[in-house]
Amino acid sequence: MSESDWQLRPLVAEDCDELARVHMAVWREAYADVMPADYLAGLSDERCAAGWRRRVDAAGEARTLVVVGPDGGIAGFASAGPSRDDDAPTQWELHAINLTAAARGTGVADRLLDELLGDRESSLWVVEANARAVAFYARRGFVDEGGRAEHDPTGTVEMRMVRLTPQAPSAGTVRAEGLGVRFGDVVALDGVTVEAAPGGVLAVTGPSGAGKSTLLWALAGALADTATCAGRVTVGEAEVSPRAARDATVRLGVAVVPQGNGLASVLTASENCLVPLVAAGLPAREARDRVEQALLAVGLEDSGNHLIEELSGGQQQRVAVARALASQPLVLLADEPTSELDHANRERVLALLHDLAATGRTVVMATHDPEAAATARHEVHLDEGRVVRRR
Repeated sequence: MSESDWQLRPLVAEDCDELARVHMAVWREAYADVMPADYLAGLSDERCAAGWRRRVDAAGEARTLVVVGPDGGIAGFASAGPSRDDDAPTQWELHAINLTAAARGTGVADRLLDELLGDRESSLWVVEANARAVAFYARRGFVDEGGRAEHDPTGTVEMRMVRLTPQAPSAGTVRAEGLGVRFGDVVALDGVTVEAAPGGVLAVTGPSGAGKSTLLWALAGALADTATCAGRVTVGEAEVSPRAARDATVRLGVAVVPQGNGLASVLTASENCLVPLVAAGLPAREARDRVEQALLAVGLEDSGNHLIEELSGGQQQRVAVARALASQPLVLLADEPTSELDHANRERVLALLHDLAATGRTVVMATHDPEAAATARHEVHLDEGRVVRRR
């Protein structure tokens, strides 16, 4: 199932009974390990439904969206409105978001947040013990601003709440929102939303022809003029065109390791790494030092003077990685960076990508290798141009 199989619509009175059953089921599952069993067993679907009906009747500025699954049933909800915190009465706040297990990992949660929060300054309170929720908001850029002890609405169970607020995108955050790409009648990407933030590796996986390379080239602003594009691509706070904008993304610190390596066969390994640095205005000595360090990092310190055509496919791939590393990018987009490598060099390159991310850079890696993907902090799986799974 893809993201488009899940629909969002405003809550209406007729939804309340079904939504209450879903809400209570998700609540019982989320807190099974942290709340008393007798408390969870005593949660009332009827009481919850009555609360939802009151919300419909007195919605005011608040908004609630329900998620409708492929089978037509309700699979979750999210609600937001003016802050209920006396210290921030004018701030927009996310009140709740709950999804069934089937709806998680489909991208629906991101769509709910985009729809309800938009560009508003927003915060929320979340139960600290709900590690899944805390981790989800952390991925969206929300940070913990401390906590307080509260009681649940029945007054029987004390819960520690933490306040989370979003941070502005850092310079290294890269995001595609509703991205569609066509080449004539061929749909390469269909409404893809994905975000990669500094400090981690995002793996983009899927079968051949799923749209992995197209996504990376769109994030790099490097699609050909023949592509027809929809949606948005941003690097930090700057919006860039998915096509014919490579100069702009280079200035924003985006480097690419292309599939096929993209090296000049008439140049040596060192020269292939040097040329982009010199063209960018880097002093010659600094450029040479960076290249030496990058070739050493990929295990090619003795191959710098070899022409590209004298190197094996795996060596060429490592030169392409070295060229990207030498640019010291804020964002590294690597398209199948280990496909030609033996086990030892595969592990070397993966370690370099993760080390780069650990310094606060953003790394997006398209790969067919499930073991390489498993090392990534997050994964987006594409099929026929759509996101069908996330973790």
